[in-house]
This record gives sequence, structure tokens and C-alpha cells, in this order.
Amino acid sequence: MKTLKGWHESDTRTLEDYLQVGDEVDVDMVNYFRDILPPRSDLSNYLQVGEPYSIAQAKDGNCYSTWTTFHSESGKWYYKGHCFVGETTNREDWEWIKNG
Repeated sequence: MKTLKGWHESDTRTLEDYLQVGDEVDVDMVNYFRDILPPRSDLSNYLQVGEPYSIAQAKDGNCYSTWTTFHSESGKWYYKGHCFVGETTNREDWEWIKNG
């Protein structure tokens, strides 16, 4: 499990350097991102950080903002990467466009 404390104590400068999509994270990390900005999306099992991370092209050919996303499954929180609003699919991996 990756922790907020571990990130702060690590040599990594960015969250993306510390986490891989699918990593389990502690609730302290989720709460940290919930508290630093008003969230884009905030449900009991889903959090999208309050600033867009990037822009990615969707299957419809349009480009949309991506958001740093965390999702809880069976009481555990996971880092889902940079997802479109309301999704848990990492959109920074361009292979999904080709493979659907």
C-alpha cells in the first residue's frame, strides 16, 4: 500500500512519480487530495481532484479534461490515474483509444 507519509518521505516530486495506476493507497492520501482543493467529484467511494490534470482525446474524437482519480472498492482505496469525469479508466494511456 502506498501512503501519504511514504510519498512525503520519498524522493519523488510528483504523485505520478510515486504512484502507478492500480496502486492501493491509504485514506490519508485520499483525504489529502480531498482537502487541498474543492474536489471535481466527491462520493463516498470516488474522488476526483479539483483541478484538471491534462486533456485526452475520447473515442468520439473530442478532447476532454482528465482528473486525478481515486476509487474505493471493498473498503480499499486505489489510484485510478487520470480519468474523464465520472470514470475510473486512466486516459493518459493512449492504447485504450485503439483497443476500446
